Amino acid sequence: QKAKLIVKEMTELLVLSMESKKYMTNLITLTINYDIVNLTNPNIKKHYHGKVELDHYGRYVPSPSHGSIRIEKRTSSTKIIMMNILNLFDQIINDKLLVRKVSISFGNLENENIAKKEVIYKQFDLFSDTKEIDIKELKEQEDIKNEEKLQKALISIKNKFGKNSILKAMNLEAGATTIMRNEEVGGHKG
Repeated sequence: QKAKLIVKEMTELLVLSMESKKYMTNLITLTINYDIVNLTNPNIKKHYHGKVELDHYGRYVPSPSHGSIRIEKRTSSTKIIMMNILNLFDQIINDKLLVRKVSISFGNLENENIAKKEVIYKQFDLFSDTKEIDIKELKEQEDIKNEEKLQKALISIKNKFGKNSILKAMNLEAGATTIMRNEEVGGHKG
């Protein structure tokens, strides 16, 4: 659960960073590295029978879980990206192991002005209700516009008053790292 919380926090920070730079993505990659304790603690080791590999210290650790997911249309929507990355997390995580490190990256970045002009073609069948599909797409576009406004307001406030000026309740839970991460410069304590 703590690893999932960290994935949520990291995703939110990454989406806001991407939005502030006016980029959109359609590719999400998630890598979960596991701790050496998984192979040294007999209570945990008895549940793991998978591959092992050497970490950068030369120690054997369980092989990392890795996965990517492609989104149909480029976006900078926290809601869409979060839904996709949490689905990916649930697919690849080995919940019997302790997590050491989480890495998230967005690929196929495109400037939002270019990405918004991108044409997406859809294949309909004879029984598709195109009016219903159009109404659903208009609602989704309206929700995305509202979310963009909210993201821009968050970015503006954080730029003016500091990164920890606005937090979510999840950022105050045990195991959350956003507050600490916001105080770091380039991943290092300032």
